[in-house]
Amino acid sequence: MLNPTKLLERIHRDLGATNTPLEITHNYILRTIRTVSLKTFSKYYPALIKTLVSATNPDNETGVRGKFRIPKDVIEAGKIMGVTRVIGSNQYNPAIGARSGSSNVSFYSSNFPISGSRSLIDVQLFNDLASAFDQPLTWGYFAPNIVEIYPRGHSKSGANAFLVELMVMQDENFFTIDPALEEEFYNLALIDVKDAIYNIRKNYSTISTAFGSLELNLDLFEGMADKRAEIIEKFDKNYWKSRHRRRMFHD
Repeated sequence: MLNPTKLLERIHRDLGATNTPLEITHNYILRTIRTVSLKTFSKYYPALIKTLVSATNPDNETGVRGKFRIPKDVIEAGKIMGVTRVIGSNQYNPAIGARSGSSNVSFYSSNFPISGSRSLIDVQLFNDLASAFDQPLTWGYFAPNIVEIYPRGHSKSGANAFLVELMVMQDENFFTIDPALEEEFYNLALIDVKDAIYNIRKNYSTISTAFGSLELNLDLFEGMADKRAEIIEKFDKNYWKSRHRRRMFHD
């Protein structure tokens, strides 16, 4: 699992700076990665979290029918990058039933609540029947934290709840990054750190010392913009192959 310590150690090793201090501090390196690299990486490979949204929860209310707010205690609004899906259910949920005080509770997608005491076969037969009458569940996302559900058939009852899967920024301590994608993230982070160092060194191509001029090896840090563009192009071509990305199949 990736973390700040492992990331800094590898960056210093690859820059040959294990024994020689760089022009930028550890904090500056991490700040560069978190504000530049992580934001770009999360655009293509976001972290996914699920949260229950209910019309009966004041934290979700917006005052507009069919529109719901994702509260800050779930995720900061600025870290939400989109909604990948909304999951409705016709089936009884004991947790929601306990909160609502009702034994007949359904999620948003059905107008036919059913009892939790029925058998699985009864539930399946009911779902098959209900699907013939239910309208498809669709949604829209509005930054920074609003989800709009269609159709807008919501009322303030225990029968209006759905699960929202959010695409969010990867955690700033990097532990949410898929191990299979750590190398891709590291390559981007190293390029952004090199670019930050180059922007300092380019102002001083050499340093005069008592022993003569000291070269700053600018050639190792030049051209990072082009290398970054290559990585972004690679992300554009391959991000949809991520195992967490939803697929669409057609004939």
